[in-house]
Amino acid sequence: TSPVLNTFISDVKKVSSTKTWTIFLTNAGDVLTCGWNLEGQLGTGDKEQSLTPKLLLSLEGEACRDVMAFETIGYAVNGEGTVYTWGSTDNSRLLNPTIIEETKGMRVVNIIGVRDGWYALTESGLCIWKLRRSFGQITAFHDGVNIVEMDQCGKYTVLFLADDGRVFAFTHVHNGSGLLGIGDARCTIRNDSEEPRPVHSILLDSLHP
Repeated sequence: TSPVLNTFISDVKKVSSTKTWTIFLTNAGDVLTCGWNLEGQLGTGDKEQSLTPKLLLSLEGEACRDVMAFETIGYAVNGEGTVYTWGSTDNSRLLNPTIIEETKGMRVVNIIGVRDGWYALTESGLCIWKLRRSFGQITAFHDGVNIVEMDQCGKYTVLFLADDGRVFAFTHVHNGSGLLGIGDARCTIRNDSEEPRPVHSILLDSLHP
C-alpha cells in the first residue's frame, strides 16, 4: 500500500497518534484532531467521530507549542506554557480543552502522557509530574544534567534527552520487558509515597537504592 497524502491539513509541526485518533500541531500553533471520539478525545465539544482533521476552536489563538495524544486523553501546551487536557481523564470526560491548574506559571514546553498521569518539561529544564492524585517534580538527576526533551516509551515509561546527548529513562511501574535498556529486566514498583527517580545510567546495576 502506498502512502496517502492528507490534503486537509498543511504546515504541520508535530503529529501524535493513538490506535483510534490523531492530533496535529501546525507551525502557527493551531491544533486539529480526527478519528474516534467516544470519550471526547477529539476535544471538539461532542462525541462525534471525525474522518478529517477538525480545528479546536477553543484553542484558537493560544499559539500552542506542543501536543500529545495518549489513549483517550489529549494534551496541548499553549504559548504561555500552560497545559490543556481533554478526553477521558481521572474517571471523568472533558469534551473541551481544560487547563491543568498545576501547570499555570510553569512555562511548560513539552508534555508526555502516561498511564495514570503525565510528565512535563519546563523552559528551565525542570521535570514536573502528576500521577493519580500525587504531584511533584523530579529532583534526582545528577548535578549539571540539563534535560532538553522528553519522549514516551510505552504506557508507563518516559525517556529524557540531555543537552550532552545522554538519555535517561524512568518507569513508574515496571521494567519487566527490559524496555529501559539498562542491562536487566528487573521490576520496579513505584510507591505513591515516593518521588519518581530516573535511571541515572544506561548501565545502572539496580533501579533501587
